[in-house]
Amino acid sequence: MSHHLYDGEDHTSNKVKNEKIPLALVIECGSGQATVEKTNPFFLKIFCGRITGIDVEIFLEEAKRILKPHTGVLAIWTYTFGTLDNPIVDSIYHEFHHGLLFPYWNAKQRLVDDYYELLVSLFPYKSTLRQYTIECQVETTFEHFLGFIETASACRTFRKQNGEQAYQDMFITLRHKLIQCYIKTKLRHDNDGAINFNFIKLTLSRPIRLYLMQKMKFNFNQ
Repeated sequence: MSHHLYDGEDHTSNKVKNEKIPLALVIECGSGQATVEKTNPFFLKIFCGRITGIDVEIFLEEAKRILKPHTGVLAIWTYTFGTLDNPIVDSIYHEFHHGLLFPYWNAKQRLVDDYYELLVSLFPYKSTLRQYTIECQVETTFEHFLGFIETASACRTFRKQNGEQAYQDMFITLRHKLIQCYIKTKLRHDNDGAINFNFIKLTLSRPIRLYLMQKMKFNFNQ
């Protein structure tokens, strides 16, 4: 999805396709593979998403080309798998991603795990580079959390390479392990009544790492 702002008004890209108005701002969310206009330097370009699926150097060169000197800002952010509020469940969650699914991740996944630290040397405009960690917590249910895990690209790769039955067995095993954690917690606290595990509340902490770089007027070689 791409949003363009003209004189403070927000238009989706298909609405302004044929309008000849100076471009002030473009915000792109997604894989980073969308093409950009070849004219009209951008005041601000915000890239939000994973840049590990593309050629990072080509992307950064294109960003430098289209940003307007002195006012153009490149923003790149990322986040990792996060941490769950239940330590035992969290250890199972991380073992699932970093152990079982390890062979099925993109080779560049480690860049995401390290919050793009290994890419910082490639970033332009280093004299203006600022980085921020934004704390982000999401409260969800056990059922929605399992659905969230299934959206991981490594899960899709596992499914494609091993077949539907192996994929379903993998999640049945994961679900069983997680439920056992909550059963033990319930017994330890001696609570009465049956538990509907699908509606157990979880809190997932996923800090966002944000990198901001401004294109200064005369730093053409950065």
